[in-house]
Amino acid sequence: MTGKTISDGQADCFFLVAVAVLLLNFASQVAAFPLQVLLIIYAVLKSDIKLFPALFLALLDKAHFPDFGAELLKLRVGIALGAENVFLIAVFIVVAIRIARNQYADKSIWGILVFWLLSLIPAWVMSSQAKSDGLDAWQEPVVYFLTPALYFWGWSVGRTWEDARQYFIKRMSVLLLVLNCLSIGGHFYVFTFARSPLSLGLAAASITGKCTIGCRLLALGCALVGLIDVIFARYLNFKDTTGYTDAAELGSTFTTLMTIVFCFMVFAIAISAAKAQKTIRLLPVIFIVPLVIIFFYAVGRAKSNAANEVTRDYRSFIERFEFKLIGDRGTVWADGMQDVARSPLFFKRYKDRLILGINKNGEPVVMLKMPPHNQILKLLACQGWWLGLFCIVFLFWMHFRMFNRVSLMLHDRIMICSLLAPSAAVFYAVGLTGQSVWSAAFTGNGLVTLIFPGVIYGAWQNRRNQYIQVFYRA
Repeated sequence: MTGKTISDGQADCFFLVAVAVLLLNFASQVAAFPLQVLLIIYAVLKSDIKLFPALFLALLDKAHFPDFGAELLKLRVGIALGAENVFLIAVFIVVAIRIARNQYADKSIWGILVFWLLSLIPAWVMSSQAKSDGLDAWQEPVVYFLTPALYFWGWSVGRTWEDARQYFIKRMSVLLLVLNCLSIGGHFYVFTFARSPLSLGLAAASITGKCTIGCRLLALGCALVGLIDVIFARYLNFKDTTGYTDAAELGSTFTTLMTIVFCFMVFAIAISAAKAQKTIRLLPVIFIVPLVIIFFYAVGRAKSNAANEVTRDYRSFIERFEFKLIGDRGTVWADGMQDVARSPLFFKRYKDRLILGINKNGEPVVMLKMPPHNQILKLLACQGWWLGLFCIVFLFWMHFRMFNRVSLMLHDRIMICSLLAPSAAVFYAVGLTGQSVWSAAFTGNGLVTLIFPGVIYGAWQNRRNQYIQVFYRA
């Protein structure tokens, strides 16, 4: 799949229309929704990375801006249909048509496609059971089934990377600069761990790539504001709500801080090993091994008396880290391992996860048990050993292919910094201590964990096709 990108002027017009629709959303979510749908479908069909900043805006809702006090708009048409669901369904339909027409032209994907199709069986069974049990989360297994389409759609987008990467860096930096500024004051919120590493990645790409001074200043400003948000937002929130805080609360969650660390590690290793293809290909293993050791260490300590020795009343950053790793995550992971082994194994029933909890108003309510804050454990414990295991295999298959293809394009530092580094950072950090690597949200982690790997593979395939065409012409 090769082709030229749209012009900068067309992309800017689309961006301005997305801004206008967002402003309309502030006035009326219902009036703006049909226009959001049109923008989303257009962007999905065009499959152009220049449209990513505008698509991000088109997927935002008034509910993402806390000052308005609004709820996320979802239309009830048999299913709860919000903007993100419209995007996922549109992507799945487009990808299914392109696969049927053999537009991806890669025999290596047919094996994974068969297993993807078969995973519809457990998704349908678990969704039907949850719906018959009257649970609002009955759509979740189907969403998990549809999610791999993001990767293949990113593959289509990759054909535009060569001509659009400079535009992508500039406009995405502008967008994230504004959103990071709003986030610091608590005026904008989207659940994602991707915004901070992506901001850093854009800045690093502008420095290492051949970007203009204006582009570099924008990207560096975006990264600086993002770092301020990460370091001080939690501190300011604690001080505002409790009236007192200390240095232990500096820095966001440890998962967010880990994404920053991984970002810098990928920058350093990939750029210093610019000619070492084997080193880049081995990076996934180099990163995974210590994380596995940390996981089993924390679980082992949590099962001992160590979990009772740590406390939430920490007074230093080290004590906070100890509480998070052993008293919090280690205990949750140990419990999650038991859930993984609990029957039924292949068709997990959502009602088995129902517990009595407390809502935000302090009232007792029946709710789903919190997942185990580890992506592999969550997929197996919540989606079972059929759908869940397929999702795990797909993640690693896609992730290793991403590093493999980047090893063949080490000259493209913009790609390494803006696409590879944020994707890897969220994959490892959130994979260990979180549970949203497998995400269908474009405004969330799905952008970097599923779409970016597809963009990288698509960019490599596009370059290979161009080289083949030049060879035959010669």
